[in-house]
Amino acid sequence: MTQIGLRLLFTMELLARSKEGEVKLEDLALSLQAPPSLIEKWLCDLKTKGFMELRGPEGSWIVVDKLGLALEAISLGASPESVSRWLHWRDFEKLCLKVFELNGFRTILSFRFKAIGHLHEVDVLAIKYPLLLAIDCKSWGIRSGKPSMLREAVKRQIKRVEALTSTLPGLKKRLGLEDGARIILTAVIVTLFEESLKIYAGIPIVPISKLNNFIQEIHAYLDSLSTWRMEL
Repeated sequence: MTQIGLRLLFTMELLARSKEGEVKLEDLALSLQAPPSLIEKWLCDLKTKGFMELRGPEGSWIVVDKLGLALEAISLGASPESVSRWLHWRDFEKLCLKVFELNGFRTILSFRFKAIGHLHEVDVLAIKYPLLLAIDCKSWGIRSGKPSMLREAVKRQIKRVEALTSTLPGLKKRLGLEDGARIILTAVIVTLFEESLKIYAGIPIVPISKLNNFIQEIHAYLDSLSTWRMEL
């Protein structure tokens, strides 16, 4: 195995063990059948990046930035889907946000707004003129009844988008949008796994593994999606 391949296994092992709390250098070296000196070097590299911390007199390591560690694994060749399995739902939202940022979007996490007397929240709002995307992140594992659950998620997201549309002119300063800007607003559901249901009511259901490609090709899809177009 190449050293890059071994480092990827090392990083994925840290993600898998992050729920256990502390990790011992010796345990990692034994599990990966790698020299302890090499594992220590990699742990120190991650500490320098702010992803790991060394705690306690016995030399236990703990993950302090799981999202950073996940992005490290992806940079080494891991698929976003395999990495996301080890993430908390909040980290999954941040990973989705990061993919949009890497494609030049301005993003807002947990965007809250009031409309028609109710408080609404969108997991991730992504802005790249003229697009304004309302993203709902679903890190659901394997379970029965998901097509029905996804249809309900789409219906709820459409209601949020309609509420956002009704109050968008009053939010333009908060969102950094100019007077007279012509906006194309749409919704996206991002899932952990690729689902049998690909689109519902004109709203795309995109697995995290294909999110980057979807973003890069979104203008080609717009005519087939439900969109809300308005001038501010």
